[in-house]
Amino acid sequence: MAPVIRDFLEGRPSTLARVLELDGVRLFPTPAGWAFLACQGAMLAIALVYANNLALLFTLLLTCAAALSLPLTLRAARGLAAAGTFAEPAFAGGRATLVLAARHGLGRPLPAGVVFPGGEHAVADLAPGRATRLELRFPAQQRGLLHTGPGVLLTEFPLGLVRGFVPMPEPAPGLVCPRPLPGGRPAGSDPHPGRQPEHVAAGDDDFRELRDYRPGDRPARIAWPASSRGQGLLAKRFEGEAGPAEVLDFAALAGDAEDRLSRLCALVLAARERGAAFTLRLPGLDLGPGAGPEHAASCLRSLALFPDRESGRA
Repeated sequence: MAPVIRDFLEGRPSTLARVLELDGVRLFPTPAGWAFLACQGAMLAIALVYANNLALLFTLLLTCAAALSLPLTLRAARGLAAAGTFAEPAFAGGRATLVLAARHGLGRPLPAGVVFPGGEHAVADLAPGRATRLELRFPAQQRGLLHTGPGVLLTEFPLGLVRGFVPMPEPAPGLVCPRPLPGGRPAGSDPHPGRQPEHVAAGDDDFRELRDYRPGDRPARIAWPASSRGQGLLAKRFEGEAGPAEVLDFAALAGDAEDRLSRLCALVLAARERGAAFTLRLPGLDLGPGAGPEHAASCLRSLALFPDRESGRA
């Protein structure tokens, strides 16, 4: 199957002409389909040699059933569609999760799947009338943008004798951040003490909002009334004046560019978890001061796409 999928993704005619293209859908026999064809050929030969009309009739009935399943496979594959995006930024050396929403045009559950050039795949029974969630995990080898390449949607409905393929557009690239490494400068130290922008950080003065409960939250922070109303386990978030923002400075760290980016990534994640405000300072770029998930996401993106002048990549 792998050569056929590779030929399909690259737009080349399949080896041994095993692919039939009809109305934008490419079909080829499954292993069960090849076995079925071999059995049909043997049954036909035996029926003709022994002039057995019953065996000949049975062979023709099975052949007709297989032939009638082809339009159903074609219709099911033609109605397949999917779109997806990467759920969260990944980290170099880990895996990135692509979330797909797959649909089809039949009025009944449809077994289908998706395959990407690297071999990543997922299969599921797609529900009728609504999108079905599929998750695929891709290796994130280095920081930057992760391109998956175009994929294919496939189904073997209804008999499993023929597999139908339709192309799927390439999803938007995922973001791969540097691998977090401990060992940056201690939190709260500022290599440029002359700059002390004021900020608002997590404190105990003023109530700000409710957030999802995190392991380790004090019981006094839990919003018990909201939880009793069936809203889930929530915790209170407070804010107050907390003095100068910490500065995470690329130039203040030792090591090569990749080591510095990895240590800055760990510091950004730590500041996000604490709810602290910070400024990220990269060569030619200052982000902040700011706090919260949006500021942290902007900083992580800048770290992931930071230009590496030695290799010339971003």
